[in-house]
Amino acid sequence: MGEDSSVAEYQPLHSPSASGQFRPQVFDPFLIITQIGAIQSIFYASSTALLLIGSRPMGYPLSLRYLLDPETVTLQSTTGRWLVLMYFLNALALAFMLQILVKRSKLCLDFVATCILIHLCLSWIYCSQFPSAVTWWIVQILAAVLATLLGEWLCLRIEIEAIPVNQPIKTDV
Repeated sequence: MGEDSSVAEYQPLHSPSASGQFRPQVFDPFLIITQIGAIQSIFYASSTALLLIGSRPMGYPLSLRYLLDPETVTLQSTTGRWLVLMYFLNALALAFMLQILVKRSKLCLDFVATCILIHLCLSWIYCSQFPSAVTWWIVQILAAVLATLLGEWLCLRIEIEAIPVNQPIKTDV
């Protein structure tokens, strides 16, 4: 028998078995750039809010220097210790935002690393020299680890939720 050219062979749009994943991954540069911008904005908004909270009782002026100058992050002063705490509290906020904006545990490290890399570049530009303060590097790495691990855990909680299979199929066409 000859093949009927009017009958198309069924080809799924994406096969879970071929990619080994349940959800399709579509490359969407606009979504990725928007997510990076949102994560970065939240990073600096929460940092600024924490700086504002700490500047009043500790008596230091609210300045961009405290956010972008690595030399201010030190354990020898009260202000420096507050900045260390601020980075860790900011990592917690970042983790919760990853859960809301990214929603994929596999992508948490990518977004946190991008956020820290952008912060590194802005600090480098602000100070006109590459950050060399050891305390700043240790705090950045530990805060990134905290944000990544907590973000992955929060995202995994959503990813492993049961998918309801006993609901009736909607046939709205």
